[in-house]
Amino acid sequence: LVSNSALSKIDLVLRNVLKLCNESECLVASVHSTWNLYCSLDEESSQSLISCIRKYYLDKGKWRSVKAKGNDNVSLLFIDSSDSMDENVRYYRTIILEKISKDLTSIAESTAVSSLEERVTNLRLCLRLLLKLCKDWHAGFNGLSGRIGKGIFSIFLESVDKCTDAITSYTDNLPSRVLVGVKDDFLNVIHSISTIWSIFIEEKLLGLANHIKGTVRLCIDKMPQLLRRLESLVGEAVIDDTVRNYSTTLLEQCLLQIKTDESSDNSDAKVHVPKPNPKSDKTSTASSQPVEKECEEREFELENEEKKPVGMLNISSDSVEWVYTCVFTAFQKMWSDYYKLISRGKLNATSPSQERLGKLSLRKRRELSSALATTCKVFVEIDPSSKESMIFAELFSYQGKSTLSKYLESVTMTLISSIKHLSQYFQDDRKQHRQRHETKTFDAMKLSEPLICILGWLSSA
Repeated sequence: LVSNSALSKIDLVLRNVLKLCNESECLVASVHSTWNLYCSLDEESSQSLISCIRKYYLDKGKWRSVKAKGNDNVSLLFIDSSDSMDENVRYYRTIILEKISKDLTSIAESTAVSSLEERVTNLRLCLRLLLKLCKDWHAGFNGLSGRIGKGIFSIFLESVDKCTDAITSYTDNLPSRVLVGVKDDFLNVIHSISTIWSIFIEEKLLGLANHIKGTVRLCIDKMPQLLRRLESLVGEAVIDDTVRNYSTTLLEQCLLQIKTDESSDNSDAKVHVPKPNPKSDKTSTASSQPVEKECEEREFELENEEKKPVGMLNISSDSVEWVYTCVFTAFQKMWSDYYKLISRGKLNATSPSQERLGKLSLRKRRELSSALATTCKVFVEIDPSSKESMIFAELFSYQGKSTLSKYLESVTMTLISSIKHLSQYFQDDRKQHRQRHETKTFDAMKLSEPLICILGWLSSA
């Protein structure tokens, strides 16, 4: 910790940093300057700053009242309460994060103009920045660095999103042979996905649609799509271990929430609507009790046949629509990526070993199979014992049904394309052998994507 006399110097430095953030629109941003700017007030630095401020005012024996409240008058030397201290630190961090977000947008648009060596260095630094942003975002909920409010949550979400865009841009502008050398650095993306998932299941996201949808979209859609993009270029898996599919977990929890809500609605209707026999009050009272008990005990059976109640903090009656719509969008993009790869028909520039290619293909097949198997559950009856039971899909919103339809359309198009490509390949292969002319070397890579899709579909049944 710095001495009390140094707090005024720290205050001056932070004011100059804010001034730089507000007046540096015309400056060309670099990944290194963006990294250094963020590290100036990251999670660890914010905790140290708060400890320093608290010690300063404890030594003085009291807080100092602020005459005017406004951004121009924000100062570490004029803090009137502990809440005001957190508010000041959040304000400084928000301004810096806003600058980071703008810089990352500019960086993502200018990756192609730098040299090959610079692009590799910048990509590695962006991957480090991504994980650091996610970890600090998660750690901010412990309240030691100014706490997480609506404003700073939104800007963290935006910064992580822009950082992912920058990484995607660098990935697209690097040769496959170079990407093989930085493949291990993409483990940071996997760790970032896990960190954001932890935020979603552990912290209350204030019930805001953009917070919930944005967080879900990052960990089940945007970042996994980035990994699929890299793996398709290098022909190897970023990690050999099984990667957990959070999309299927979310969809199962959404179906569980829908079933719970439907059971609750049915029980309320049975309790409040009188039976045809008005003479028996006992019958009415007795019939309401088992219904309520049945509602409390109803649970949704997951793939492992273990019964688990609703356990996700941010999946409720209000938010369930946002979540399952994001899941169907993620599934649709996943199948669409395979369709593009098959239609393009280009081979990878690298030649991975058969063992590595086999591991990647197996994981892809399981991912597609799991998605389809979970999707089938939306067409299952909510309560098979009821004569008027509906399937889950009937209770989806218009947007949910529309997204589900687009997803199923993408699956159909991809499977049709896969079958056509396999058929065409073997027809061409027979012709080449009959003609005995310039026969092409058998290329398993050309068959891998169509086979993955077809086997994933067949194994989902």
